[in-house]
Amino acid sequence: MITFLAAIYEFERVNLLERQRDGIAVAKKLGKYKGRKQVPKPDNFKEVYKKWLNREIKSNVAIRELNISEYAFYKFVRESGSRSGVNGNGEFSATQLNDGDVGTQALPSTTGAEENANG
Repeated sequence: MITFLAAIYEFERVNLLERQRDGIAVAKKLGKYKGRKQVPKPDNFKEVYKKWLNREIKSNVAIRELNISEYAFYKFVRESGSRSGVNGNGEFSATQLNDGDVGTQALPSTTGAEENANG
């Protein structure tokens, strides 16, 4: 019985999403669906970005100075191309993560110095 209800729900969900896609396509043709407005790049982005690249300021300070969201900041960083301290694959280096500049969790220590000191 539950399997039957789940199948009906899934079928209805697929139909709903299809109708939604069709509605969005019609609205786009009429010019009424344009998506989210783009966030303009702040005028002082270049100078704040250089400070951030040179590690004079941390990312949270840069975001506050620019008065933009974290997502917008990193989007502009990606668009800027050259990113010091970032590997070519788009991942942040362990130095940045341990430094607390990026992410909320520091990487675990690989030296084992803490374990040796405690006992």
